[in-house]
Amino acid sequence: MQWDVSLKDPFSYTRIGIWILIIVLFVIVIYFIVKNIKQRQIEEASKPKPIDVNSIKNEYISKIDNLLDRINNKKITDRKAYNELSIIIREFIFKTTNIDVLKYTLADAKKLQKSELSELLNEYYEPEFSKEGKGNIVNSVEKTRKVIMEWK
Repeated sequence: MQWDVSLKDPFSYTRIGIWILIIVLFVIVIYFIVKNIKQRQIEEASKPKPIDVNSIKNEYISKIDNLLDRINNKKITDRKAYNELSIIIREFIFKTTNIDVLKYTLADAKKLQKSELSELLNEYYEPEFSKEGKGNIVNSVEKTRKVIMEWK
């Protein structure tokens, strides 16, 4: 029997399908490459950066020197000086340990395993918060300097 329709080769219909398949595979490969790059960037950003304790020490020693200079020149009251001293040691500990002691109360600081911080804050507490607080600000500044210099 004679056929009116001529049959075509089986691969003649699939050229478009092959191109679509190649494009889809290409898109999938690009997607995974971009996803991998973003994941690496996130991992690198989340890695803790090494802390240069010596440069932090130098920065805060200079802040203490500045504060001591203002104390000696009577440009700051003892109460305000104790307040600044408390901020200096808290910021220093935060930068070196990443513990947010800036918001800690004296009781919270005592719970930490950092006895130097709780001792200093205890010494600052009365002169910083009472109107007639008695304390030796120069002595407190020197103790704070010593703690920063010996910090590891």
